[in-house]
Amino acid sequence: MDADTERRSARRAAAARRLRSFPFSLLLTALVLFVLLDALLPASRPVRSVLGLAYVAVMLATTRRLSRSGLHFATLVILAVAVVVARVVEWAAPARQLVSAEAVLIASLTGGYLLAILWRVFAAGPVNHDRIMGAIAGYLLMGAFWAFLYTAVVVALPGSFHIAAGAADTGLLPSDGGFPSIYFSFVSLLTMGYGDIVPAIRLTQTMAWVEGAMGQIYLTVLVARLVALQVAASVSK
Repeated sequence: MDADTERRSARRAAAARRLRSFPFSLLLTALVLFVLLDALLPASRPVRSVLGLAYVAVMLATTRRLSRSGLHFATLVILAVAVVVARVVEWAAPARQLVSAEAVLIASLTGGYLLAILWRVFAAGPVNHDRIMGAIAGYLLMGAFWAFLYTAVVVALPGSFHIAAGAADTGLLPSDGGFPSIYFSFVSLLTMGYGDIVPAIRLTQTMAWVEGAMGQIYLTVLVARLVALQVAASVSK
């Protein structure tokens, strides 16, 4: 066995060990819990603020084990700190610009965290239970990423979406009139297209179709990669 082959084998073994060492099942459980709490808890500012900070805390607590480099880890930590600072400042002096900026920061943090998840999920190694749980967690994080972007756009550009006639009486919208970004994001990601909330400007229209395309590409690439890893593992036995 030459040196290059040994190095590749060592990298694959290291990736497999890191994959096994990260509890993707616990991460997926936390993400599902956040989704349920978002649906069940009142849409008040204090509740949403606590839920958002808890979401950031989970990512910050696990980012060191996920990051493949010190720079990636440092970037995620800086983004997490910036989110907390923006939230505190927004509490002290509420402003639409701060809400939009905070949403962009959380979206950036979620996107960086998602990249770390996908690097683990698509890395060489056995297809086990935790890898599959990580893939599902990545899908949920993708929906959350777009949800925060929608929130930023809605706050910065009122009128970015409009509600179809009669939709306001279906219970889909919160009583305070807030935009249901999680709902719209996952409807777009899953390409369900109910039509009760419609993008009204070119920016949000583009965001909606790009998210739908990304959801389909993710599932296609994921299945192909998992099958290839499983075949490789079977051949190497």
